[in-house]
Formats: sequence, structure tokens, C-alpha cells
Amino acid sequence: MSLFKYIVYTKQGIQSGQTESVDVRTLRAYLRDQGLLPVKIHKITSRPALASNIESFFTKKVRFKDFVIFCQQLSQIIDADFPVINALQNIADYSNHPTLKKVIMEIASSIEGGDSFGKALEKHSKIFPPLFISSIQAAEEGGNLAKTLNHLTYYYEEQEELRNKIISIIIYPSIVITAVLGIVIAMMVYIVPIFASLYKSFKAELPIQTKILISVSNFFITCWPFFICLILLSIGIYKLVRRTRRGGFFIDRNIFRIPLLGKILHNITLARFIRTFGTSFDAGVVITRSLENSKVVVKNRAVEEVINNIKQNLIGGNTISSGIEQGKWFFPPIIRQMIAIGELSGTLGKMLKKASKNVEDELDRIIKRLINALEPIMTIILGFLVMAISLALYLPLINISKVMFHK
Repeated sequence: MSLFKYIVYTKQGIQSGQTESVDVRTLRAYLRDQGLLPVKIHKITSRPALASNIESFFTKKVRFKDFVIFCQQLSQIIDADFPVINALQNIADYSNHPTLKKVIMEIASSIEGGDSFGKALEKHSKIFPPLFISSIQAAEEGGNLAKTLNHLTYYYEEQEELRNKIISIIIYPSIVITAVLGIVIAMMVYIVPIFASLYKSFKAELPIQTKILISVSNFFITCWPFFICLILLSIGIYKLVRRTRRGGFFIDRNIFRIPLLGKILHNITLARFIRTFGTSFDAGVVITRSLENSKVVVKNRAVEEVINNIKQNLIGGNTISSGIEQGKWFFPPIIRQMIAIGELSGTLGKMLKKASKNVEDELDRIIKRLINALEPIMTIILGFLVMAISLALYLPLINISKVMFHK
């Protein structure tokens, strides 16, 4: 498929746009079938790879937060009964993000050229998630675009909030661990050698803890390249193992077994799956496609296999709940029951929302407990390390001063 730019004559006048096609002849036939009279069609020549790579390097990335703002703005304008093209043009006019502004204008141009909103979004799948594209396509077919956009906006706002919760878990321990490592390294590299030289000049008999501390300091100073190589090698091996099918599955399956952290990761992954599946299902997307949309956001190979099994069960004529029973290690009993009841009563969308809220509330409780527990635990660890190093350093000084005093 190649990208073509075209100019056509319509009842409203001359219009232009761009779309993909096999060749000029196929595109011309397609445009005529749409009741359009082609005036000019030409292939858009792709630029050299180097130029494209340089541009992509300097192009400002569209962050998830920017996408959420776009959803909010589009939902509000469509809710006010504005046509999609006008809504997109208004958002582009007031957008301060150059990349997003350009993409929105290209989508508006594609719609003017005869593409549907969903078809125009497909051309920018690197920016717009599969859930968003498939939901918009289903909404256009069902004639409920405004309602679907409201649901999608709420969904992405919830995802943004979930991201912020994850950051709140990571940021405090990261700062404290960095501070602890910085203090320990500084003491090992600068302070311990000074005390070691001092004790050597006195020819003092050192306690065992001081000897160990000095030995560790010497080893660290002389072998620091080994530590760096070991860290880099470990990261490299981890990435290589994760890229393999078996290795990636093993890591993703067992990561949920890590004490405390595993529980948090499990709830985050489960919340993402249920929320995405429910939103996609409510938007009228085909159920197998809804499962595919959910698979994109979980980012866990073991869970992806569970979703594949559910999908295969559905294709084979079985129920969703029977597929979920096969992945009971991932789905808690209460969630399995809620989905089964929703499926039997014809209220699956409603039950998925309740299940999602159930998981997210549990995640909130775990995060609050973790954050409340982390501060005193980290303070105790930091205090213990500093105290242990300080005692090992100053204990010989006390012994030397006692000997000198008695002399």
C-alpha cells in the first residue's frame, strides 16, 4: 500500500485529501464509487530513511497526558453538537503541541477527503491506542459518538490517575534508596580510607567490624569497574531472557509472586484489563476485538496468554466465564463470579465496571498502606546503616584514646 494525495470535485466544490491505495487506478475507481470526480492524484514519495529518522528524533512526542487532554476537549465539543471536522479544527487551533496539532489537522483533512473518523485515526495508530480507534469506529456505526467519547474520556482519565498512583509508589522509595546509596558510597570512598590511614599510623589493633568495613571499602575502591560491569551484564542478560518467549513468560508469570510488590502489580494489571475490556465492550466493539484491545494494555505475556485462551474459548462457542476459569491464577474468585453473573444476566458491561471499581479500591488500600509503612521503614534502614558504619569507624578511636589516657 502507498500513500496518495488527491484533489476531487464534489457538489460542494473542490476538495483535497490523502489516503492509502494499491495504485492510482484503484484509487481513482474508489473515488468514483464514492460519487467524487478525481481531478488530480499523485503518489506521496517517502523521504530518505536518514531524513525521516532525524525528523522523528527532533519531533516532540505525544505524551499520554496530551492524549487525555485531547479526549477531554473532543468529548466536550462533540457533546455540544459540533461536527467532527469543526471539533478537530477548533482543537488544532488552540493546541500548543506541534506534533498533535499536525496530526489533528491531517485527520481533519482525511475526513474532508471522504474518510470516516475511525479510518482517519487508523493512519495515526502510533499516537492513538487501538481501544480508541476501534471504539470510535463502532460508535460511528452505531451513531453514538458523543456517548462513546464520554466513556473513553472517563476511561483515559482513570488510566492517568492509575499512572499517577504507580508513580507515587515508585518516587518516594527511589529518592530514599538513592540517598542511602549516595551516603554509603561517599562514606566508603572518602571517609573510611581517611580513618584507615589514621589507624594504620597508630598501628592499632582493630575490632572485627572495623576490619570488615575497611576491607569492603578497599574492595569497592579497587573493584568499582567490576560492579559497573556486573550491573550492566545483569541488565543485558535480563533483557535477552525477557525477549525470548519462555523467558518472558517465566518472568511475567512469577513477578506477581514477589511479596507485596507482586500484589500491587497484579492489581494494576487486573484493573487495566477489566477497565479496558469493559470500556471497549460498552462502546459496542466486537467482543473478540475488545479482548485484543485489553491485551495491548496489560503488557504481561502470561496474562496475554490467558486473554488468548478466553478469546479461543469464545470462538469455539464457549462463554467468557469458562475461559476466565482457566486463568483462575490471575482472576480472583469474586471477579470470576461477577463476570459469570454479568454474562448470564446480560449485564456484563455493568458488572465489569463494578469489578473494575472493586479492584481499584483494593489497589488504593494497598498503596496507602504501603506509603504509610515505607517512611518509617526507610528511616530505620538509613539510620541503622549510618549507625553501623559510624560505630565501626569510631570504636577504634575510643580504644586508642583509652590506651593513651592510661599511659
